[in-house]
Amino acid sequence: MLRSAACVFVTLLTTTALAAPKLVITEIMYDPTSPESDDQQTEWVEIQNCGDTSVDVQGMQITSGSKTKPHDPKQRYVLRSGTIAPGGYFLIGVGPQSAYANLNLPPMQAYCDECHFAWFVNAGDSVAIRDAKGKVIDEVVFSSDSPWPAVRAGSSIQFLAPSGVDPQQANDDGKNWIASGATNSDSFPGHGRGTPGAPPKAGATTQPSHASARAPATRPTARR
Repeated sequence: MLRSAACVFVTLLTTTALAAPKLVITEIMYDPTSPESDDQQTEWVEIQNCGDTSVDVQGMQITSGSKTKPHDPKQRYVLRSGTIAPGGYFLIGVGPQSAYANLNLPPMQAYCDECHFAWFVNAGDSVAIRDAKGKVIDEVVFSSDSPWPAVRAGSSIQFLAPSGVDPQQANDDGKNWIASGATNSDSFPGHGRGTPGAPPKAGATTQPSHASARAPATRPTARR
């Protein structure tokens, strides 16, 4: 009996130790209005720790795919250091730090300064946070088509977690995302709107229809 109890205890400890961190992709800026080129990107991704313990992200990977092969990591960056407290956010710029110098954005915890290509295609793409072995912790495959929000150039998309639903599952559904606007975000002139490193501001809680959204401003679409 004691041996069986000990085995169960060890199993529980092992299961707890191997449990994946509860990291959730909560905001994506894939179409900023700030200047971009092949070696100067100003897109960014926000990740929240929805778990109860701090997470050390050293060695974890941020990756992007493509609309046609969303689970194939075409771009990859290994995070060098950082810790996310429970409920905290981790902001990652996908370009070199110098590209963000004059944008007046909040400080970012990491910059993918080794990238030389656009990470996110505006018509649709993917982003994932992975463990050190490349296993997906959380992945979002987004699109510019319904049910994903209609985005004006310069607006990030923000995840609104439904009550009682696993956020790592809920952020797969485009209807749980909204576009940043005047009611739910901050303005960063020359770059766009969003709440990088913070939750959405009180305001719009549902997305407008694609038909009612204005057409995006004319600007080149990022290409790989």
